[in-house]
Amino acid sequence: MNEFIKIKNITKSFGEKIVLDDINFSIKKGSFTVLLGPSGCGKTTLLRIISGLEEPTSGEVIINNKIVNKLEPSKRDISMVFQSYALFPHLNIRENIIFGLKVRKVKKDEIENKLYKVAKLLGLDELLDKKPAQLSGGQKQRVALARSFVSNHPICLMDEPLSNLDAKLRQEMRIEIKELQKRLGLTVLYVTHDQTEAMSMADKIILLNSGKIEQEGTPRQLYDETASIFVGSFIGTPPMNIIKPQNKEETHELLSKIDITINENYLKSLSYIGIRPEEMKINQKGVKCRVLFYDYHGGDTIVGIAPKGFSFKNPLLVKTDKGFSFEVGEEVGVSWNTKDMKIFDNNGKKIDF
Repeated sequence: MNEFIKIKNITKSFGEKIVLDDINFSIKKGSFTVLLGPSGCGKTTLLRIISGLEEPTSGEVIINNKIVNKLEPSKRDISMVFQSYALFPHLNIRENIIFGLKVRKVKKDEIENKLYKVAKLLGLDELLDKKPAQLSGGQKQRVALARSFVSNHPICLMDEPLSNLDAKLRQEMRIEIKELQKRLGLTVLYVTHDQTEAMSMADKIILLNSGKIEQEGTPRQLYDETASIFVGSFIGTPPMNIIKPQNKEETHELLSKIDITINENYLKSLSYIGIRPEEMKINQKGVKCRVLFYDYHGGDTIVGIAPKGFSFKNPLLVKTDKGFSFEVGEEVGVSWNTKDMKIFDNNGKKIDF
């Protein structure tokens, strides 16, 4: 049962526009997988194909060793939670939760039993007689989750379910959803553009870029084993610094200032250097820089610096602890360890060195 859901060679085109280009991955039973990527990368289209709401141009969706391309959504043993809650405004919370069970003509005593369990699980037992308009955004999202969980389907697809909530509530709901998923043994496929959600919730992240998989793996793998400039720029807060020396001499000069030596063979294909803000150290040695700005966050400070004597102009971001203080225009040094650095070729793909 290692491949409870398998996506095999899925391609989707709308006219001449290719939205998904030969997508392949598998999902383990009982796992929490996140489809992550910017707007327009194809993640919601892929979710709709898995649910049966959209047909692929080619390829197969396999669930529990069965090709389900021709099955309608109601036959795929899947529930869905949407961004918009999709609650019936004229029905109370009780009727909203059990609506699907009544349509399927489940026995009344079974409906009541399932309703009681899921309402208690999600803290909705005191709200069953209210209408959706009387509930907060977080309560409405709990109702949407309850309606999904009460169906007892083993797979739950979630499309940006927390994007309408404020930051504090999103954080609370992330914890709740993850706990409920583990407790109920659900296989969850969750779509988001928010890398914080993905990093905090996922067992596995599938990062999409322009209809293709850029990298997949655990959150730690995407952070530590960054496969491309796109991944480095998407994962991390702030994102990875990308440095582009103009020639080999400038590369030599930059790396020598921080006591890093790279094999000549790699220098020939090296086009970009990547280093995360939290892995850079401000001190009196290394590359001389001028402080452009600083952004105090309480627990840490983000410092924008401009390297002196190099042709690359984009400021570098350094994440320091709250004890550091800087003045705009001040000269500082910055360095980092070889093990923390990534190098990328001209196509933006990582080179191992």
